[in-house]
Amino acid sequence: MGNSKEGREFYNFINELRVKKGYTLRQLCEGLCSHGTVEAMENGCWEPDKFLQDSILERLGVAAEDYVHGLDYVDYGRWVARLRILHSITFCQPEQAEKLLVGYEKDYDISRKYERQFLLAMKAQVKRCQGSLDEELFSIFREAVELTVPGWERKTLKDQALSVKELNLILEAEHCRKEGERIWRYREIVDYITHSGFDGVGMAKIYPKAVYFLCRSIEQMGDAEGRETGMMLKNSGYAIEILRKHKRMYYLWELVKLREKLADVRAEELNYRGECEKSSVMRNLSQEMETWRQVLEKVYAEQGVPRETFEFCYLYVMKGGYCINDAILNRRKALGISQCALCQGICNQKTLRRIENGKTRPNRVIAERLMERLGLPGALTRTELVTESQEAREQMEELRRLLNMGLWEEANQVWQRIRERVSVDIRCNQQTLLNSKVLLKWHLGEIGKQEYLSQMQGVLELTLPYLVFLKGGKMYVTNMEQCCVLNRMEAMEKESDEYLACMERLEEMNRFYIDRGIWEGEWNMYEFAMYNVGSDWANRGEYDKSDYYNQIILEGCLRFRRMALIPKCIYGRWWNYDMRKQKGIPVEKAMDDEEELLKCIQFSIMIKNKGGNPMRTVVSSILF
Repeated sequence: MGNSKEGREFYNFINELRVKKGYTLRQLCEGLCSHGTVEAMENGCWEPDKFLQDSILERLGVAAEDYVHGLDYVDYGRWVARLRILHSITFCQPEQAEKLLVGYEKDYDISRKYERQFLLAMKAQVKRCQGSLDEELFSIFREAVELTVPGWERKTLKDQALSVKELNLILEAEHCRKEGERIWRYREIVDYITHSGFDGVGMAKIYPKAVYFLCRSIEQMGDAEGRETGMMLKNSGYAIEILRKHKRMYYLWELVKLREKLADVRAEELNYRGECEKSSVMRNLSQEMETWRQVLEKVYAEQGVPRETFEFCYLYVMKGGYCINDAILNRRKALGISQCALCQGICNQKTLRRIENGKTRPNRVIAERLMERLGLPGALTRTELVTESQEAREQMEELRRLLNMGLWEEANQVWQRIRERVSVDIRCNQQTLLNSKVLLKWHLGEIGKQEYLSQMQGVLELTLPYLVFLKGGKMYVTNMEQCCVLNRMEAMEKESDEYLACMERLEEMNRFYIDRGIWEGEWNMYEFAMYNVGSDWANRGEYDKSDYYNQIILEGCLRFRRMALIPKCIYGRWWNYDMRKQKGIPVEKAMDDEEELLKCIQFSIMIKNKGGNPMRTVVSSILF
């Protein structure tokens, strides 16, 4: 077990969150591992593998999307293999996914319960795509749930610690029951989620689905009258607001369609009772939902993506994985440090050579110390801020939101509160906070452009020399280092060779994920970094290059059910088309200007975008 301050902060956070939620060790680990295992982890005496660690986090209500995971070469291979399976299902390639599942079962130990559960969940989705009947799917889902939630069919949910994945499997099993769905069970699940304390992203991943399954079953039973209609309107509205807040689209089309119908029915009822004003409100709601539904259907159809949320692979994506062995090798070479110099006082040269050649799984203490010497965070599992304070994490999310809305004064106040809660003795915390602070000072007019460029470069160089970044080649660059570069680019001369070099380096680093078919693993950073690169190519008149990135990001956002950049990609695509027309450049397909801009407007409304340059996204910090 590592002994870095960063590592201790993580396990303190786990302990504090468990105590805050009132879970016993036995509740938290039931079906996953022994309670002694979790106790040892909280005390810093034992480190679980990353997949068990995620399972524990998820039971505590943490979506774990903002974690970066340093994996040894064995676990990294397993992470990539999982991503390729998830990618094949998400991109509607069930035959490919089936082959990959066979290989996964052969290459990796699936005896652990959470591994077996992953395998069964994927098999069920593949079989559903291939047209299997509900009876067969129920058998798979039931086996999957039973692995980590023993006795789930007999127990109430109230006193259990359940993750989003486990609740999802219970929902799926209920849907496939031969005897039919039980409305009371769906109500129990919705109530559990409502009071679960899941974080925002976790709520977005499961609450809309649970509400949709409940409302659909009520409709099918013919009970959608009176108070039930009111309940469905209320819950579906809350579900959609959660999705809008977190810019996700899980079951969004289904809920919008449901809400359109419910509002129409309620309008008729109110009109019949003579409550014309309330009826008009429902009519307006129905019309708004109809507009959203039509826009969603058009964009999904254009990209050849199913409008229904037909899979749940998004629950199983572990983001931010990187290979420790490769990171040490590539970072050392990029910095021009010899093996002898790097390992001095840490390990012998033979050990370092075996680590870099992928012939040994590095000891955690050694890996942490090597990473720190290379300017990388010592904690191999970490989030943007290394802190045990849940309040600081929530405030960081609020800071990101305010920065990206351009609300600089409010953002500055939140920044001050975060600074009081976290330690800047930890270098990655210092870099994260300074990145935001320098950005704020520039936008608040406290420093000029040249000082901004200098200070932002200084923030980057807390961990990585700028000239090393510009040199390119194989190199592990953290998300925060990419953020520093992107933010610095905001003030650079757009026609300069330096600016072009930065664009090319970002392309070079991020192309890897698309080429290997593992988009999901680093999509958070990819979509923002490469959208900005794409818009820069457009400004240089390279419309085909810009459209290439717009297309990848648009399809990826639709398939991964993420909304943030959809209006920007649609606008960017139309802008490129309009510029071609103005310059007399032939276009392959004509666009309807009014229709394209309507899509932009409606998607902007859905994500509550209140303005800003549609061709530029500010990467204020890691945008998970």
